[in-house]
Amino acid sequence: DDRADALGFTLEDVAALAAAVEGLVVDETLELLKVARSFVGVAESRRLPRHLAREVLASMSLLHASPWKNMTKIAAHEDDIARKVARGVEAQKVAARSLPSFWDTAGDALGNYRFAARHRACPFRRDGVLHSFSEKDMAIIAPSVVERDGEVHQMDCGRMKDDLVSRDRRRTGLVPLRLFYAPTDPHLDVGFAYQETTEHLRAIGALDETSGRRPQVRIANYVIGPSSCGGYSSTMSLCCLNECEVLMGKIEGQVQAPTTTPEQLIGLVGNLSSSSVEAPRRLPTDLIRRLRAIGARSGGQVPLYGRLFAEWLHVAFPHDCPFPHAAEDAAVHRYDYWESRPHLLSAAELESQARPGSAGGEDVHVGHEDLAVRPWVEEEVLHIEGHGHWAKAALARSAQVAQFLALCGVLFRLVWATLSAVGSGKGRGAPVAAWL
Repeated sequence: DDRADALGFTLEDVAALAAAVEGLVVDETLELLKVARSFVGVAESRRLPRHLAREVLASMSLLHASPWKNMTKIAAHEDDIARKVARGVEAQKVAARSLPSFWDTAGDALGNYRFAARHRACPFRRDGVLHSFSEKDMAIIAPSVVERDGEVHQMDCGRMKDDLVSRDRRRTGLVPLRLFYAPTDPHLDVGFAYQETTEHLRAIGALDETSGRRPQVRIANYVIGPSSCGGYSSTMSLCCLNECEVLMGKIEGQVQAPTTTPEQLIGLVGNLSSSSVEAPRRLPTDLIRRLRAIGARSGGQVPLYGRLFAEWLHVAFPHDCPFPHAAEDAAVHRYDYWESRPHLLSAAELESQARPGSAGGEDVHVGHEDLAVRPWVEEEVLHIEGHGHWAKAALARSAQVAQFLALCGVLFRLVWATLSAVGSGKGRGAPVAAWL
């Protein structure tokens, strides 16, 4: 409470928030584990042999990655969901993808747990304890399974990005709509398809309608969009990671301030590598000029958390950093927002969009090759204020305090003079008069 008016957060604040969120995720995971045990038909207190423990963990993973994991939905449709999960587990057992399935992940987690505990177990026991798992064991293993599922999902995200980049013939971070809707190579082992309508792409900021003669899809915005999510809950969503956050983390580690000079950023960004950019590299002259113009708007300092710098990073890393799109409703970035809204094309519409010469097609020219001279949105939005603004805010607050103290002084003098006049008037019977 004593820091209610403080600017920003301390390291302790951030650590406490992270611990609280992690606790909520673990609690939800344990709830899903309990539901999975009931679906498999084993009591909570029973020690599970390896095959049943694997069945429970795979069922939990399916629940976690599905739209059914809302506990209210599970309670209302328990039998139906249990049948779907059972069929899903059987399908996972025979999945032929090169990426690990939920069945594979569950088996690996059990093996890793037993290997890590090998020195704590008694090798002379013959009662099967070494090859079974208690309720406590399962509670420890379950969060690691969810974490591993997230890592596998991110591998799929990487494959999706690589596929989209292969369709970006001019390395601009943009894919013409006809190429976007073109069928994926059937020989590729992928778990995704591009079926979203242009209205959906526009709403989430994945549609560029300014750089070329026809609309194009922004790869970075699409990859982190809601269609790439594998599920959601009250505490988390299983979505693709924003690779630009890694780059920002490296910049923050070097700058350690909310603003810095364009020259420092030029040196830093020129030496940053990503999954699609190799460093060191010489930044284009127009890109350097644009960064200096952003700094000139703020007294020679570039706000790291401003919209213009985010747009600049999008141009510097077109396949990694999303375009900073201002959505009319922030809910469009949530997976559950589109559950009840039409946002996918039919098979006939997809075929029409992918046909050569369609409205979405553009093979010859999709915009200027030099990303630095593409149209810019000249609008700044500062999520936090820089040191200069903090100083102004502190000065303004000091002025307000001084005005308040002056007013208190005036009121004190007024009250004192009034009381004095009342006291003297009682002695003489004269009217009361107070002067400042």
